[in-house]
Amino acid sequence: MLLLTGTVFTVGAVQKSPCANRAWVEHREGGYAHCYSDVTDLYEWEQLAGGRLPYLDACRPSPHPCDEYPVVSMYVMRAAAWVGGNHPDDFAGFYWTNVVLLGMCALATVWCLERLGARTILFAAAPTLLVYGAMNWDLIAVVLATVATYLFLRGRRTGAGVGLGLGTAAKVYPVLLLLPFAADDAGRKDLRGTIRMVAWFAVTWLVVNVPFAIAGGRSWTKTFRFNALRPPEPDTLWRAVTFDHWSMGTLWINILSFAIPLAATLLIWRVKERREPGFPRWTLAFPLLATFLLANKIWSPQYSLWLLPWFALTATSTIPFVAYQLAELLVFFERFEYFAQVNSHGSGDYRAFAVAVLLRAALLLWCVVVWVRRPTPRLTPVPEAGVPTGAVRPAEPSSLATG
Repeated sequence: MLLLTGTVFTVGAVQKSPCANRAWVEHREGGYAHCYSDVTDLYEWEQLAGGRLPYLDACRPSPHPCDEYPVVSMYVMRAAAWVGGNHPDDFAGFYWTNVVLLGMCALATVWCLERLGARTILFAAAPTLLVYGAMNWDLIAVVLATVATYLFLRGRRTGAGVGLGLGTAAKVYPVLLLLPFAADDAGRKDLRGTIRMVAWFAVTWLVVNVPFAIAGGRSWTKTFRFNALRPPEPDTLWRAVTFDHWSMGTLWINILSFAIPLAATLLIWRVKERREPGFPRWTLAFPLLATFLLANKIWSPQYSLWLLPWFALTATSTIPFVAYQLAELLVFFERFEYFAQVNSHGSGDYRAFAVAVLLRAALLLWCVVVWVRRPTPRLTPVPEAGVPTGAVRPAEPSSLATG
């Protein structure tokens, strides 16, 4: 699985490499629409060619946002620029340095999934890993969330909390996993485990962020202000259901982006519990993340990577997964065709893109429905050193067992 993962990821990285140059970033020349990667553009937009420290050193005036990412992601970029970006034109060096790092994240994710006995091929061979693995830095949050899940299922609440804290300091979504993990603990009346996990999550996140919040002030808050003020993006249902004629205010959309997935997951929990009493509640992470993406006002292409480990851990059928992945490919092609038209002519025909987004949403909902209707698959974890094969750690009598 490591070899398959490395191959799929590398092919995707090579596919994007023609855009790793200044001509593409500044003039959209020297590449083609579908080789786009945020990694290359952000080398310039985040002003990483010199020694500027994100949040601590002011950004130069620019038409592009700067310091817009959380701390861990920003300082991974900063470190990669020091290693592979020695001068302003070294876009390729910066890109390939990040490719190596992100590839390592993908391999570490697969290692964790294999140790948990998941259907790892659903991550390793996923088309979304191919087209989005080198798109942005989301694989950092993905591996941290997966490590946290691995540690949670091994009964290590401190490590799970630290992993989720670091993951949330890279991208916000890992904080959502505290909810299904806490629900699983509640089912086993392990309140102390939840408290320890949440406490270590908070300590980790604060240790990473507070120094920059104090020293960087308004620069550190930019990622939160930027995302709060962003309108719905073309990749989302907010735009697709109205074919780009949405009218609701951003504040209400912000509220609904969180309220809808929480309410939907509570409903799904009740239905799943009736159909499969005693199912492992930590698996609610899958419908929670799926509905969060469907309801969110932002669905950047690489966000689809968040779901891959959860398909590997909880998918009950391959056919819905394959159909959903094919829809992701359709969105990939239609998205960059649309933005190529916008960049060339100032506008584009959004209809085909909207249809692709609607189809993707429908197939992801199908995946959730199938997950609810079918019994949770049984994991066959690799035993830890010193734990006999087939044994379950005393602290986790039901976490790895399924219905």
